[in-house]
Amino acid sequence: MSQVAAAESWVAPQPPDYYLRAFAQLLKAVRVDARVSVRDLGDRCGYDHSRVVRAAGGKEMPNWPLTRAYLKGCGVSGDALNGWWVLWDATGKAERERRLRPEPRGVPEVMFWQRIDQQWREGLLALDRRDSFVQTLRSVNSQKDFGAALSALASRSGCDSLRKMAERTGCSKSSLQGWMSGQRRIDATRLDVLVEALGATPDERHEFAEALKRAVGLRCDAVHQATELRCLLGEFHKGKHRTARGDVWLDDGVLDGVIRDMWRNPGDWPHER
Repeated sequence: MSQVAAAESWVAPQPPDYYLRAFAQLLKAVRVDARVSVRDLGDRCGYDHSRVVRAAGGKEMPNWPLTRAYLKGCGVSGDALNGWWVLWDATGKAERERRLRPEPRGVPEVMFWQRIDQQWREGLLALDRRDSFVQTLRSVNSQKDFGAALSALASRSGCDSLRKMAERTGCSKSSLQGWMSGQRRIDATRLDVLVEALGATPDERHEFAEALKRAVGLRCDAVHQATELRCLLGEFHKGKHRTARGDVWLDDGVLDGVIRDMWRNPGDWPHER
């Protein structure tokens, strides 16, 4: 088939105006999931709430600084934010092309829309990748680590001082200082209110709760019979146990990836006891 024939027979994966509408719907969904009102989001990202409304209105393309501030105000960061940039870039290109040439004609236009569709799909896949901040929270094992994670969340939300953080969360500066320095403990209920006020996502709120258990010593502490190593995960974790050196096992005692011949004494093998 010739290139001209291919262009004439090509059917667009999406209509040209699809990407702007879809991008706006995704923006609105991330705000709803974060449980942030339009006015609160405007305060968080430093824009008038009317601009926040227009950004997710699906009628005009928001610029990247506004989009980035909008997303960070909803708790988006790390790999997910990179995925959002890919979507924003694809949407902007699609909008410019749509205004110049509403209907694709000929091979160059067809190839352009094929690339846009591919970039859009790549952006959606990137949104599903695990966020780096969640991984950071899962590595918290001390009150010092926990305080550093709180500080990182505060910085992400735009609270670059204790005063701003106190105004945002309603907590005293002395309490905030103590929690972030690792010198004071925070109870779980107060922690959840704090991190929600700082824009933590539902996944991040859960990981903060688990990190707090590890930081204050509320650990599973189950002991693997063969290695005599303790699990360092949270007290009520589900699934596999994990030790400081990375060993994982289920309650049946079997270590993942362990070869039977590693054990010199057959009696050390859990299932032979």
